[in-house]
Amino acid sequence: MAEVADCTFDQDGTFFFRIQFYLDEFLTRLEFEDLSSDNPKHFVVNGQPVNASGLDATVGQCYKITYKPAKDFLIANGLLDQVLYLKVEAILKNIISLV
Repeated sequence: MAEVADCTFDQDGTFFFRIQFYLDEFLTRLEFEDLSSDNPKHFVVNGQPVNASGLDATVGQCYKITYKPAKDFLIANGLLDQVLYLKVEAILKNIISLV
């Protein structure tokens, strides 16, 4: 389990999260990406699992985002026993549905 971000939002809405694992500190060599819309069980916000419909966020409230996939998932995707650099993004639900 790794706490990956503390964040607040500048608008109310339903959000998903994306975590990207990079091989380099300049974030140019993407190794793997996981989305809470695809794997909600891997993401926990303020101690509660993210549900499949996303996180209903309120402006000004602080959210602690934790990424905790099963060890088997990490092994299967080559994410164990190496140094990786992370990027975490919150994505407004309306936007992700257009992609």
